[in-house]
Amino acid sequence: MKTFLHDRHDQVNDHGDPDLRLHGVGRGPVERLDPQMLLDPFEEQFDLPPLPIRVRDHPRGQGLVEFALALPLLLILMVGIMEFSRAWMTKNILTGAAREAARVAAVDSTGGGEAAGEARGNAMLSSAGLTGGAVDVQFGGGAYGTVTAIASYDFQFIVPLWSSSTLTSTTTMRREY
Repeated sequence: MKTFLHDRHDQVNDHGDPDLRLHGVGRGPVERLDPQMLLDPFEEQFDLPPLPIRVRDHPRGQGLVEFALALPLLLILMVGIMEFSRAWMTKNILTGAAREAARVAAVDSTGGGEAAGEARGNAMLSSAGLTGGAVDVQFGGGAYGTVTAIASYDFQFIVPLWSSSTLTSTTTMRREY
């Protein structure tokens, strides 16, 4: 039986779609499709019952499954970027505190350079919100020797996927007196 697709608009399946089993997809005369042509070759290989044509041709929910598989990876990546950014910021603050402590100790000619440098470095750490950090200033050599400031902080990750890490920064300057 030959029919034209544009003449058969009244033949629809249960879902309101044109029934493709009755006629082809293009315009023009077509024969009735053989149901065996709609089977997947894998179904024959494993001897599985054929799926309804609507299920095979319209994979609804595939995007949801792909999103569910990709979401944990994206969240882990995002949290890792945030934690790395926090660690980098903390390291920058430690570097600034060590540099400031070494500078204060290097230019202090009153003899209390170590204590003044440590006080200035610790003040910088506490003003940045890094409680528990410490700055240690050490003199090396005699007059015009070196001043070394070491700032350290026990960095705690927000997400307990990683253990804590101690970040340190060291600055060495020449004494100016």
